[in-house]
Amino acid sequence: MVDSLVEAAAQVFSQTGFDRASTNAIAERAGVSIGSLYQYFPDKRALLEAVNESYVIGLWLTASRACRNACALPWSEALRSIVAAKVDYHMNDSRLFGILQNELPATFPVGAEADLAKQQLEHELRNFLVAHRTMIRVDIDRAVQMLPVVGKGVLATSFLSNPDDLKSGRIIDEVTKVLSHYLTESEVAEPVTDLSKAQ
Repeated sequence: MVDSLVEAAAQVFSQTGFDRASTNAIAERAGVSIGSLYQYFPDKRALLEAVNESYVIGLWLTASRACRNACALPWSEALRSIVAAKVDYHMNDSRLFGILQNELPATFPVGAEADLAKQQLEHELRNFLVAHRTMIRVDIDRAVQMLPVVGKGVLATSFLSNPDDLKSGRIIDEVTKVLSHYLTESEVAEPVTDLSKAQ
């Protein structure tokens, strides 16, 4: 029942937008009564949060598979393949992606299923970085924490400011460059604060 409601909500939100969507339309799409819907979700916002949870978990699982597959690829292809897999995931329903970014920009799912998906992503991402350790110039544990955050931020910002970047695929190259620079470039030197040392 819950899965059917969440799937129906995702479809309705994607088709009509969040503001125009109604719980009646979602219940009808799911084939349940409005009373049954309210047994599980008190309002439309709660349904959107459940849709976001399902969406993000799906993204994490997709990224995990991409990291696993990229372990065997040369570095020139590996990182880009992971970015491309995430962009493809968003492009499967770019309108829903945009709604989630506008309505719930900084919301991450919680709970056992989400925790498991996040742990799996971290595990596969670490394995990917270790497989390409000769290219990596930053601490791997730190990179495991940073990469999903940076990648999400760049993709979301690009989509909201210029959706055509995501649709054209140009964003894949740009995000790959940003992440590659972070991973492979040497640490930036500490600024000189003692002017006598700069002479």
